[in-house]
Amino acid sequence: MLIRLVIDLSMTVLMLVAMAYQITGNAIHELVGVLLCLLFITHNILNRRWYKTIFKGKHNVRRILSLVVNLLFLVSMAVVMISSVPISRDIIPFIPINNDTVLLQIHVMTSYWGFISWLCI
Repeated sequence: MLIRLVIDLSMTVLMLVAMAYQITGNAIHELVGVLLCLLFITHNILNRRWYKTIFKGKHNVRRILSLVVNLLFLVSMAVVMISSVPISRDIIPFIPINNDTVLLQIHVMTSYWGFISWLCI
């Protein structure tokens, strides 16, 4: 339980640091992103029983809304992580992408939507 709490608190702080791109710069943003990705995967592994309970029990309005917000957050974080690989300039610079504007826009927009859904959780 303590490990889960530390991971969740670390993810919260790192997400706020990642959103401060103009202050931290690209290298720190990417490093924080990698740490967030690892913690996100760890968090989902530690809480894998939640996925088994999605279709069990009664589904009232509050539970459905909570489920939708959590799944939207999951999808947005997956898109953010996937889109970050080709646009990386410091940690994974060896993937040549000529026009990364669309990927960058997808990355930024889904990160904002993920941040908004994270605030609703």
